[in-house]
Amino acid sequence: MKIRLYTLPLVSLAYPNLSVPTLLGYLKDRFQIDQKDLSISITNLLTHENLLAEYTNLRENITNIEKEYLDSILNIENSLNIIRNKDLFNFPDYIKATKTINDCLELLSYKFGCSWNLTKFSFLRKPNSVNELLKFVDELSLFDTIFDDEVKLLNNDKRDIIGLSVSYAEQLPFALRFSQKLKEKFPNVKVIFGGSYITHAAANIKSIMDDSELIDVAVLFNGELVLEQIINSYKNFGKVTSDIPNVFYRDKGRVKNNFFKKNHGCVNDIIPSYDGINLDKYLSPERVLPVMLSSGCKHGKCSFCSHHYNHGKFNGFKKNQTIIDEFKCITQKYKTKNIYFVDAYLTIEKLMEVASLIKFNDIKIKWMTETRIDPLLSEKEIVSEIKKSGCVLLSFGIESYNRSTLKSMYKEINVDCIPQVMDTLANHNITTCITLITGYPGETIKQMEHSLNQAFSNEDIDLVGVSAFGLMENSPMHLLPQKWGLSHLKKKDFLSLEYNFKFKDVEYNQSNIFNLINSITKENNLQIFRDVQRIIQNRVHFFFITKKQLQEIKRISKGMISR
Repeated sequence: MKIRLYTLPLVSLAYPNLSVPTLLGYLKDRFQIDQKDLSISITNLLTHENLLAEYTNLRENITNIEKEYLDSILNIENSLNIIRNKDLFNFPDYIKATKTINDCLELLSYKFGCSWNLTKFSFLRKPNSVNELLKFVDELSLFDTIFDDEVKLLNNDKRDIIGLSVSYAEQLPFALRFSQKLKEKFPNVKVIFGGSYITHAAANIKSIMDDSELIDVAVLFNGELVLEQIINSYKNFGKVTSDIPNVFYRDKGRVKNNFFKKNHGCVNDIIPSYDGINLDKYLSPERVLPVMLSSGCKHGKCSFCSHHYNHGKFNGFKKNQTIIDEFKCITQKYKTKNIYFVDAYLTIEKLMEVASLIKFNDIKIKWMTETRIDPLLSEKEIVSEIKKSGCVLLSFGIESYNRSTLKSMYKEINVDCIPQVMDTLANHNITTCITLITGYPGETIKQMEHSLNQAFSNEDIDLVGVSAFGLMENSPMHLLPQKWGLSHLKKKDFLSLEYNFKFKDVEYNQSNIFNLINSITKENNLQIFRDVQRIIQNRVHFFFITKKQLQEIKRISKGMISR
């Protein structure tokens, strides 16, 4: 059997998503299997001759202001090259290039009923039922150029099984659209959907399978062992058998589901394979590859997080020899020296161990990761070793400076150590980023203002990411809402994994939280920090920009970006 796995559009444009390469890393020695990353085809879509011709035709009948707008879009190739340039310190050009790409994405997507830029994608009209979704899919042609090209290629090199990785809600309609095109051309092909979104939206996926034949199998939770069993089952019996866990599948015209076992299929010691992907096509000055050293979250308690539902309990870290082998594969086979650890939580102890492995094995890399605030990072000797191993950025999910909020979140961190930790990291020239969640149920306006001001006023913190609280499907707060005083839960829309709710009988309004964030940042002259956060669209750029340059960029951009 011949199998192809696809990463769909609308994931990172700066580096590969880890899901499909991990599956390929596990399965490539077992089957005739390969992969394609359709997210990098978007740059081809932006420069497609038909699209540029359409821009030119539009230009004939518009005002001078709009002509200037379209002229910049016609220069899209140059803007893409600027984003790929290491010289981010030429910040005005970088801002202009980012704006041009966003303008192009917005113009391209608007005619298809979508709103799209480098940081966000949304549908202007959202389906609210399976029937509406399937009608929506029939009309949704934004990525048809990409999908049609793939169908043509498959016509010459057919596959028996196609796997589609669906990580986000917005990808589902496009996954269905792609499946529709595949099945029109190849009626016997088996299309398997997997990915974190499929796990969280399981009930909707079952309904879609009941009403259409666009999905043959849906895999929930971790998929390595399950996908291996599915392929063998099709190979040996021509169907999915009832002993394979964590799947919805078709059997004699009916959709069935087998027993669920979260951690089934979790294989820790896999070295992902990027074979078949052109790593120079991403919007990054150099190659950057993601690395995950663990499955699940070592902390695994945060009230607002659904990660531990999808990935199951913490399953330990990869063996040290596997980590060394993966680093060597990345640096030698894939010629990459920039690594982004994407674990849910790498402990400081593990970071120290990894730093020692890098130093002992003379591995030349730069790396960044997210971790938890820890007093150990105020110790100069520890931070010095981490820096020497190639660390360029540490990001911390602080969420709040308010102790009662942190207690309700089950964060189990001590905010008192933040100033000293940030000072030590700054003295070792490690870029720092923290993220905050505002509007958490029970948090007062005064407490929100305090958190924002504490974060923005600390000169040692380079970037602050601020989001409004969202109640996510399968988070502890969603599964036990009464424990946190939540009621009247209602999904925002059919595709969404987020819920509207009442807290102590008061309707929660996320837009009010965003207005508050904007008000506080403007009143305190902090808009510049948020603007820089938006302009540096992807953290991979911190591999190519020094802490000193970042401070200068903040100075240059003051009053310039928000005009």
